[in-house]
Amino acid sequence: METLFRDPDVKHVFWTFAFDEAGGSAAETGATSGGLYAVPGKGQIQARPSLAAYAAYIRAHPAKG
Repeated sequence: METLFRDPDVKHVFWTFAFDEAGGSAAETGATSGGLYAVPGKGQIQARPSLAAYAAYIRAHPAKG
């Protein structure tokens, strides 16, 4: 995020996948998604480290305007 916003032309960043594929993390399933949440099994949701990093960035850089 820090690297992206160093470019003055970057105005917004969107997270495409909130969840990894069901049945395991992206690393375990070979999926390429970088979700904010892992879905290790049916009915289970776990926050991934990316969620904490994204939240910390938002707190440290409040929206302007």
